[in-house]
Formats: sequence, structure tokens, C-alpha cells
Amino acid sequence: MTPSQRTILSALAAGAVGFLVLFAFGVTWSIAALLGIVLAVSLWFTLNYLAPSDKQSELDDSFRQINKAATTIRALSPRVTDRKTTACLQSGCDGVPGMIAMIRTRDVNVGLPLAQRSLAYLTNVESTLEAYIDVQHGDDSEYIRLGQQELRRFADFTSQPDKDLSARQMDEFISSLTALNMNPPPELT
Repeated sequence: MTPSQRTILSALAAGAVGFLVLFAFGVTWSIAALLGIVLAVSLWFTLNYLAPSDKQSELDDSFRQINKAATTIRALSPRVTDRKTTACLQSGCDGVPGMIAMIRTRDVNVGLPLAQRSLAYLTNVESTLEAYIDVQHGDDSEYIRLGQQELRRFADFTSQPDKDLSARQMDEFISSLTALNMNPPPELT
């Protein structure tokens, strides 16, 4: 359970307990309900906005879910009869740790939405793969081809960290090369 879910459940529980206590003391049910709602909203506001946020644990939870989805994709991929699609799915699963490592390098305020969008994509790949396995021997070759094409994009998605790393390495190399060119070695004579 994520911290935001715990916050909502805590606020609802406090509102319900507040209602019951007030109603037990003889307050009319409408006033007790209104005060219970006020208590729930104020507790939610306090926990959500005034308490320190726990975005790091939400980020870690997203990473666990991403790994779980990748494990499911890896387990389902051998059931795909098209070998190229199977290879792309396996390659995509191999790229997940690099993708997670790249997201970890970002600030948590940037990394959390990125991880959540990545999780949504992996979940979509997982559900599409499950549906594709059921229909891969069907008669509609155009939809089968489109399904294979979309599933193969998974490898491109998870290989982005490698491309990002390569681009950074090339930028660093160019900067180093420029610095070296501007500072030739001294003459030793």
C-alpha cells in the first residue's frame, strides 16, 4: 500500500471513529456525520500536505511493480510463436534494470512521475501480450502484424537508458576532446 493510500484510509477511519464517538455521546446523527466528515478532511489535509511527503517509498513501490510486470512479460514471452517478437520482449525485460537505474539518478519529483508512466506502459505491454498470445494464430494477419510491431517497441522503450548514456558519454568525449584541443601539450625543449 502506498503512502497516499494509507493517508486516505487513515482519514476515512478517523472520520468514522469521530462519527461513532459523537453519536455515542448523544449528538444527532446529522451533526455527528458532518463533524466526522470535517475530521476526515482535516486529517487528510494534515497528513497529505503538512506531514513530510514519502515520495521515495512511492518511487520504490513503482520500481517493485515495474519489476513484477517485467517478470510477467519475461514469463509470457516464450509463448509467442514469432521469434523476433519474443527476442524483443526478452531484450526489453533485460533493459528494465538500466531503465530503473536511469530513473533513480533523477530527482524524486521527476523520477516518480516518470516511474509511474513507465509502470503504466509496462502494464499495457503485459495486458497486450496476454491478449496477443490468445489470438496470435488467428486469421487477421494485419492485426497480428500490428500486435507484433507494438510488442517489439518494448525493447526500444527500455533501451532508452543505453541511448541516453551513450549520448552523455559522447557529449563528455566531445567536451574532453575540445579541452584537449585547446590545451596542446607543452614543448619539452
